[in-house]
Amino acid sequence: MPLFLASIKLSAESTKAIVGKPHDRRPAARDALETAGCTLKDYYFALGPADVVVIYEAPDAMTAPRCRWPLELRVRRRQLRPSSCSRWKRR
Repeated sequence: MPLFLASIKLSAESTKAIVGKPHDRRPAARDALETAGCTLKDYYFALGPADVVVIYEAPDAMTAPRCRWPLELRVRRRQLRPSSCSRWKRR
C-alpha cells in the first residue's frame, strides 16, 4: 500500500488540552486510521510548522483523507504522499 504523511497543526485549545492531560494518543490515531481502512506506521510530536506528524498506509489517494483525526476537535492538516528517492535516480 502507498504511504501518506499527515502534517497536523493543533489549535491553541488542543495544545492546552494535551498539556493539561498528557497521555499516549497513538491508540486513538491507530483506531481512526483503521476505521478509514488505513494502517498507522509512525506517529511523532514535532517542533515547527507541524505539531504532529503521522505516517500511514492507505489503499489509495481517495481513502487517505477520509480519516477523522481524534487528536482533539480542532486541527488543521495537510496530507502528503511521500516519494522514494529511488524513483528519482538518473538512469
